[in-house]
Amino acid sequence: MARDVELTKCPIVKIENATLDTYLDVSGFGDFKIITFQRQLIWIRSATASVVLMRKGKLLRTVGNFNDHFGFLKSAETALEEAKKVAAMEEIGPESEIQVMVNLNIVDEPAIFDTSGIALDYMKSYPTKIAYRSISDNIDMRQFAYSGTDAMAKWVKGDDESKFSLHTQVPWIEPVMVISNQCLWDSSKPQANPTLGCECATAIAWHRERAVNFSDQLINQRDELLEMIRKRRLQLAIA
Repeated sequence: MARDVELTKCPIVKIENATLDTYLDVSGFGDFKIITFQRQLIWIRSATASVVLMRKGKLLRTVGNFNDHFGFLKSAETALEEAKKVAAMEEIGPESEIQVMVNLNIVDEPAIFDTSGIALDYMKSYPTKIAYRSISDNIDMRQFAYSGTDAMAKWVKGDDESKFSLHTQVPWIEPVMVISNQCLWDSSKPQANPTLGCECATAIAWHRERAVNFSDQLINQRDELLEMIRKRRLQLAIA
C-alpha cells in the first residue's frame, strides 16, 4: 500500500545538511553496526491548541484539540473561536468558578524534504505546500542522531540499564518544543493573553513573526527538480 504524502503550509524554520548516525542489526542477533550518512534535514514549526474546562486549577475535561493542517497557528485561531462559543453556551464569564482556557504548544519537528515522484505530483497541485517525511517515518522505527561522537555506538550495544543512563548523552534528532502549554486565552480574562499580556490576535501575530521561513528554498529545489525531469522526458521523447 502506497504511503500517504504529507504536506504542510507551516514555516520551514531551518534547513541543514547534516551528517547523521543510525544503527542496523546486521545479523539479527544483536550485532549492531553504526551507519553514517549525510542528509538534508528540514525543521517544520507547527502548533497544536486545546480548549479545556478548568476549576480552581484542576482540569475538568478537554473540549477539543486542533492542529495546523490549514496553516501555521490556524489551530490557535480555531481553538479561540471554539472556546468563546463554549463560554457563551455555558454562560461562563470572568466571575465564573469554571474557566474556559486555550492552551498552545509550538514545536519544531525534524523531517526530510520529500521529492519522490508522488510527492512532486502533489506539490504541483498544491504549489504553496511542502511535501515531507517525518524523521520517525521509517519501517524499522530506528532513531537518528548527529554524528561525531561514539555515544550512539555505546548506547545501542548496552544493556537495558546502561541504555537508560547513556540515552541522554546521544545527540538525538528529535522534535524541539518552542512553546509548551502556554495559556493563550482565559475566560476569566477575556480580552488579554495572560502569558504575553496582549490581545490574542497580537500574540498569534507575534508567534508568526518569530518564525523565519525558508520554504522558498525548498520550492526552488522542487522547481529545479521538476524542470530537470521535464527536460529528461523531452530528450527521451526525441530519441
